[in-house]
Amino acid sequence: MRSRARQHRSSSAQKSVENSTGLSRPDVAPVSLAGPLRPLSEAWITVELIAETRRVWSRHLGRIVGDEEAIEMLVNVRNAALAILRANQSGAGA
Repeated sequence: MRSRARQHRSSSAQKSVENSTGLSRPDVAPVSLAGPLRPLSEAWITVELIAETRRVWSRHLGRIVGDEEAIEMLVNVRNAALAILRANQSGAGA
């Protein structure tokens, strides 16, 4: 029974990625069956990571952090880390 439900949800997720021509969109990945579709560049962001980010930052900021804000925070931290990594690899930090 559960495998049928999973197959149905997987099929539904794939159909939601398809456009009116019936072709799938290469720029969007079904990241989570429960969550919204996001660009492939954000495919590494899981529903669990969003929830953890919201929990940590909501407590720290003293207000509710929404999904979109949590995603923006995660993308910004990743971009900063990549910039630091690239600077260290190129010897700019020496």
